[in-house]
Amino acid sequence: MIRELRSGKSNQEIADTLFITLPTVKDRIHRIFTKTEVFNRV
Repeated sequence: MIRELRSGKSNQEIADTLFITLPTVKDRIHRIFTKTEVFNRV
């Protein structure tokens, strides 16, 4: 998922690529950002 984030894909594109639901992508990204203390994708 981190690789997909780094490539600039949207949440929906990540979900489609990894065959998971959009809410799952949002949850996992939120958890990754929280653990790494990142607040945005920029």
